[in-house]
Amino acid sequence: MSKLAKSFFLLVCLNIFAPTAWSQVWPGDVNNNGEVNALDWVMVHNALGLFGPPREVVEQGISWEEKILEPWGITFPGTTIDMAFADCNGDGVVNFEDTHGIHENYLQTHGLVINDQVSSGEAEVDPPLFFDENTFNPFPEGFTLFSALYLGTEEIPVSSFNGISFDIVFNPDYVLAIDFLGSSGQSSGWDNFFLEFFQPNFIEDNRISVAISTFGQETIINGSGMIGSVFIVIEDDVLGMEIQEVETLVSIENVILTGDDFSSPSPVVNDSLSITIVSNPLSNDDILPSSNLEVFPNPINDWVQIKSIVNIERVEMYNTIGQMVYQKKIEQPTLNTTIDLPHIDKGTYLLKVFSEKGFSTKKIVIH
Repeated sequence: MSKLAKSFFLLVCLNIFAPTAWSQVWPGDVNNNGEVNALDWVMVHNALGLFGPPREVVEQGISWEEKILEPWGITFPGTTIDMAFADCNGDGVVNFEDTHGIHENYLQTHGLVINDQVSSGEAEVDPPLFFDENTFNPFPEGFTLFSALYLGTEEIPVSSFNGISFDIVFNPDYVLAIDFLGSSGQSSGWDNFFLEFFQPNFIEDNRISVAISTFGQETIINGSGMIGSVFIVIEDDVLGMEIQEVETLVSIENVILTGDDFSSPSPVVNDSLSITIVSNPLSNDDILPSSNLEVFPNPINDWVQIKSIVNIERVEMYNTIGQMVYQKKIEQPTLNTTIDLPHIDKGTYLLKVFSEKGFSTKKIVIH
């Protein structure tokens, strides 16, 4: 039976047999605005643990097509959006399995796309989302830098936090790679709550999307502190013979901060990081593709194995604020090595693996 015929059949049955109002959902588009994006991931986390009538078996799953659901009669705070839309796979309960619908269908669209309302704020009045002021310039070509990212200050904290989504925008002519390393609330001053972060595998040419949230409707928190770090790899050949330096911006855009009301985002002041790039003719370290490395297991417990297509000479590991927490020199360079990490705290780290031809990087998570 075609989707159109099935919808018509259900409509007839509803008019005859039951008063229930049925709805259509595209798996992953939780706020039903026509596009799957990072805000939908935040909304799934807000609904974690809720349950209601599952979709019919033929309507379950996260394949990108219109599916029929029965509303649960519970809505997101301040809206008319039914929580059943967060049940991406349609099994009748909202759990971490439903985030797969966001990952698989990220940036998929249907019908008319209605742009999400973004946060805007007034400087020195509303909480800022800002880069670490101690990110010193200038930086040489090919350099890898970290900048911590903070939300709110002690003077202007966030009064109600359930989640936040935003884009980090950069110029690909000057930035080779960019990544976000999340920080848990227990290590960043956020009232001892763990913060979950999401970065889709899909990366646009000049931006990455990030979402951060707490778990469920009962974990609306307040405060200020670090929410993660931005890891930036500068291109290794951006300056000509007659150019000594160039400036580029890494900016935060499309911020949506949600608290105890999803009807409109809370105000936030955005920030930009100015990077001055200078010539670095003496550098011998070339940036190699991360595909040169195979790292497993990942996430890890207390050890990790590294395989490379070129001999490994040195391994370094950095935390989310750019501090080196581990270093090991390989006495006899090899294509395969195992390193023990029994005393490293849980969290997200950047693994930097050096060879005679340069270095490659991988993001790892320690459980």
